[in-house]
Amino acid sequence: MFNPRHLHIALASDNNYIEFVAIVIVSLFATNKKFEQITIHLLANDISVDNINKIKQHIPENGELIIYSINDISNRLKVKVSNTIAISAYARLFLSSFIPKDIDKILYVDCDVVFNNDITKLWKKNIAAYSIGGVLDTLPDYKAKELIGLKNNDAYVNSGVLLINLDYWRNNNIEQQFIDFLLYHNGEIHHHDQGIINAVCKNRLILKPKYNLTSTYLSHPYWLLEKTNTPFYTQDVVKDAIVKPAIIHFTEGFYNRPWISNSKHPMANVFRKYRNMTLWKNKPYRPDNRSIAVKTLSFFFLNTPYPCYNFISKIITILHKVIK
Repeated sequence: MFNPRHLHIALASDNNYIEFVAIVIVSLFATNKKFEQITIHLLANDISVDNINKIKQHIPENGELIIYSINDISNRLKVKVSNTIAISAYARLFLSSFIPKDIDKILYVDCDVVFNNDITKLWKKNIAAYSIGGVLDTLPDYKAKELIGLKNNDAYVNSGVLLINLDYWRNNNIEQQFIDFLLYHNGEIHHHDQGIINAVCKNRLILKPKYNLTSTYLSHPYWLLEKTNTPFYTQDVVKDAIVKPAIIHFTEGFYNRPWISNSKHPMANVFRKYRNMTLWKNKPYRPDNRSIAVKTLSFFFLNTPYPCYNFISKIITILHKVIK
């Protein structure tokens, strides 16, 4: 039974991302004081006992941490998948099995998000008729849609923040549909689990971008985002999200991520504020390991007119082909 005062959050991680789990949790409790109780459902892929104990130290009195082992995630998938992302990311596909049956809705978030404002209105949204609620992703072209069988004007959401109707998933056997789609494509899906979710969960509620403000919303001009994304938000809706985001999602892009030492991300200070409230506050920031080509493209995109960036991008693409 849904309780608007009891928030259920799901995350998936292994030891490599455990510090980010702590940051998510600290930011969540700091910005959401209206909830009587917040339960964190952590899908743990071989996380050490020491790290679990560290995470528990970040849970306040009105919080609860429940651990679910996903050490068998490879077997659940039934097919080998690409190792270009952590396999833990696929765990969200099985939430309707992991989470107790009396919980009918849950908010799934990636470990690279930070809560920046109250999400009471998001949690109260009625998604009874929908499989998921999600924010439109910012795609560079229509390839991601075409490769999973969607039309160019179909909605396509970012899976880093999902309001999930667990009852709908259970009643419509969505989990099996995920596996069937994965097997049909022999484990090779564009955008991995995100592609699967968009292909299967077509009846989705589109949420405002303030609930999943990815880095591209900040780095790219509105006209460019609107050009390559249909449907898309109005400029005022995007502006409002940038001014007052509820959830910031530090995705890959031209802005380096805030755990990198030289990050120029305009909201890196929010991430670092909450990082300083965790047991990992003294851990050194990570080095910038991007290739010279990526660093060059980032510089020109962020610091020069778009035609200049576009020219440099074409030159680098030609050089890359010649070298290969």
